[in-house]
Amino acid sequence: MLQFVFVLVVVCVSTQTTVNAEEYPPAELLEMLQPIHDYCAKEIGVSEDVLKNYDIDTKDHNVMCYMMCFMKQSNWMTMDGEIKFDFIVANPWEPIRHIIIANVNKCRDIEHDEDECVLVYNFAKCIHDVDEEHWFLP
Repeated sequence: MLQFVFVLVVVCVSTQTTVNAEEYPPAELLEMLQPIHDYCAKEIGVSEDVLKNYDIDTKDHNVMCYMMCFMKQSNWMTMDGEIKFDFIVANPWEPIRHIIIANVNKCRDIEHDEDECVLVYNFAKCIHDVDEEHWFLP
């Protein structure tokens, strides 16, 4: 259900929304992602404090698995562990479309790993490294 809600939100959000440069990530985006955040934090068993203070260079496996849960619930990853690059690029949240497309396209050739949590971490780390200013952990 959360996958459907997120995909619907991403596809249907008004293109009239603008992103304020001082407010990134946009509050509206965080609000839309909150149900997925809540589900994955509970499912993985990671605390709000850990997520709020997470440093991408830490490589905390529980946070990596939270990211993997988030990707799957957002329909950005198949249940078999494949990142859906084409889907992500075709269905970005409109106000940050240019950011998502540019960053995802730069990170298609990430290092693969049998551990889905590590694979998603590698993707998140790449996104962080190509555009630290716009990377965030919801």
